[in-house]
Amino acid sequence: MSNSTKLRLLGALAVVLVVVGIVLVVTGGDEPTGPSTTTTTVADGQAPTATLPLGDTSVEGVSSMAGLVVPDGAKDFLTAATENKAQLDVTFTLPSDLVAAFVSGSGFPALVEGEKVVTHSSPLWKLNPEGTESGAADSVTVDGVTVVRAVETVPEGDRVRVRLVLTPGS
Repeated sequence: MSNSTKLRLLGALAVVLVVVGIVLVVTGGDEPTGPSTTTTTVADGQAPTATLPLGDTSVEGVSSMAGLVVPDGAKDFLTAATENKAQLDVTFTLPSDLVAAFVSGSGFPALVEGEKVVTHSSPLWKLNPEGTESGAADSVTVDGVTVVRAVETVPEGDRVRVRLVLTPGS
């Protein structure tokens, strides 16, 4: 067999393989027999991740869920939840003379000056703000749901920034 015949056969084989490849790509092969969604289950021995009831993240909804008494003078109320609803970050500002009413009305222990209880940054705040932090942590059960609460206050101009981290308790 001459070289030109070998090259023609090799070229024809290459064309056939390209055509077969294109047909397979276009037709997509067999249809899947299983479901088109993925279901994730908890591994044996692992508990499912506890979540917070985050149907309402307004001042009233968060206050009700976490046993908070937010004074009327609160401004700049913001929340940010993790995708799995296992944590809710909350922030707002208060006039400095309303901080004690918020702390005692919400049932927090006395804030300790210099006590850092919020140990992560958030879309809502800086990890290391300017000013002295005062903090406390506890848990509260409201309507059968236990919420672990960490609160910090930081002076911010003529107001005080309140930073809360709420997580489900056991």
